[in-house]
Amino acid sequence: MSKQLNISQLVKCYGNNDPAVQGFNLAVEEGEFIVLVGPSGCGKSTILRSIAGLETITSGSISLAGKDVTHLAPAKRDIAMVFQNYALYPHMSVYENLAYGLKNRGYNKADIEQRVQQAAAMLQITDYLPRKPKALSGGQRQRVAMGRAMVREPALFLFDEPLSNLDAKLRAHMRLEIKKLQKRLGVTSIYVTHDQVEAMTLADRIVVLNGGKVEQIGTPEEIYHNPASHFVASFMGTPAMNFLPVTALGNNVVRLPNAQELHLNNVPNNEHLLIGVRPEHIDLHGHQVKVEINLTEELGASRLIHCQVGEHPLTVATNEPITKFNAIAFNQYYWFDSKTGARLGDSQFIEEEAARA
Repeated sequence: MSKQLNISQLVKCYGNNDPAVQGFNLAVEEGEFIVLVGPSGCGKSTILRSIAGLETITSGSISLAGKDVTHLAPAKRDIAMVFQNYALYPHMSVYENLAYGLKNRGYNKADIEQRVQQAAAMLQITDYLPRKPKALSGGQRQRVAMGRAMVREPALFLFDEPLSNLDAKLRAHMRLEIKKLQKRLGVTSIYVTHDQVEAMTLADRIVVLNGGKVEQIGTPEEIYHNPASHFVASFMGTPAMNFLPVTALGNNVVRLPNAQELHLNNVPNNEHLLIGVRPEHIDLHGHQVKVEINLTEELGASRLIHCQVGEHPLTVATNEPITKFNAIAFNQYYWFDSKTGARLGDSQFIEEEAARA
């Protein structure tokens, strides 16, 4: 039986407040890894808790493996969830925490032993199996919480920012381990985070949320290279996309914030026009746009150069040696409506020779 997850027109309201989630739709293929990403308060954790049955939804439906689970109790949904705040049993050892769900489901001792030891080795917590949660650090407790979900091999994994309490090195390691585990088991997974690096590295598809609504659903490549809105373009990417307000003068000519006039491709006829340029899509050898350099950040293999165009900041990302420059060119850029946030037209690419002309 398919383990596909289908969410249709999910709405969640708290009292008389505006909906925390508004008409959310998502169809997840069996074995897919979906990441819900967005700022605090965007509705991503509410959606996750609704899937788990921990929130009673206001309207809509949720089905898993062809079965309507909208009104089922959490324990009957064949879902394992990893919480941000661990949710471990304090009176049980780590081993007992990992084994508890398996015992309740009638697994024999040999199967329990195998699954617990395998998960413990993967999560580097074998030495902690005899300990109680109070004897562990926050990062160790979170790994135990993840192991408790992993050993069950459920129809659906739900992850609620499980790596937020880990240090940077372990977080990077655990991202890889989660992805490897998910691919090995082939379990459909929904992962919530505000960390775009986690979203980009883990997801088969990303759901970008803002204010309880979906801004865009797509692969990491689609989200990054073809953002559907100003919000998506500004939220996804480190460092963030540059935005400059420009005035369309007609005949594909715009006026920049420094009063410079510039000829660009397919300039929309729009009164609220923004040009968006990712820091890595800026050519230091171009002569299109005059800039003033404020600061350079050395990052080892690469560097960020913080500039200004008029009063507006602009960041350049490059791995080239720093040379003096006072003008740059845009190798790729996007158009947005600053009032509605809508993307206008396709992204524009400039050939290298044209950019240097």
